[in-house]
Amino acid sequence: MKDDARFIKNEEKIIETFKQMVIEMDFKNITIKELTERAKINRKTFYLHYKTIEDLIKNIEAKYCEEYIKFIDGLDIFNDYHEIIKRFYLFHIQKGEFMDKLTCDPNYEYIRNQMINKVKASYINTSIFEGLDKHILNIAINYMHNTTLSLYKAWVNDNKVIPFDDIVELNYNLVINGLSGIRKNTK
Repeated sequence: MKDDARFIKNEEKIIETFKQMVIEMDFKNITIKELTERAKINRKTFYLHYKTIEDLIKNIEAKYCEEYIKFIDGLDIFNDYHEIIKRFYLFHIQKGEFMDKLTCDPNYEYIRNQMINKVKASYINTSIFEGLDKHILNIAINYMHNTTLSLYKAWVNDNKVIPFDDIVELNYNLVINGLSGIRKNTK
């Protein structure tokens, strides 16, 4: 059934309609009734795919996490951090307004945190961190994630005025060198 063309088409309708609704309204206001009306499917069709709206968002969350983990696979957080930051921004840009809403809107903090935790878990136990104190590692990874996430949110909220390459470079310099990394731009 999941390979059936109509099943797949309805799945895509549900997801795309849901994404548009997320862009337009708060998650708490999204109902199966309105989603099915907008997607022009009946509720039974929705329930063939998902039990609840929460199941739908979990499905999207899992898919996006898997895609992102593959997108940064093989990169060494110590030696390829500039590329990791660049790919973080690229991934969000490719996913568009829906991803920006998940990333920047406080109403989606729970979902965002689940995604962050899945991504962190995917590489925190890799061999490149072998021998590092787990508490120090946790703080360092949180610092890198939170800084990049905060800068991305600020960039989005500022309508992405800073050019892409410049924001990636700024993000990298701030994470690696702190404020002294951008001091040359203020002289």
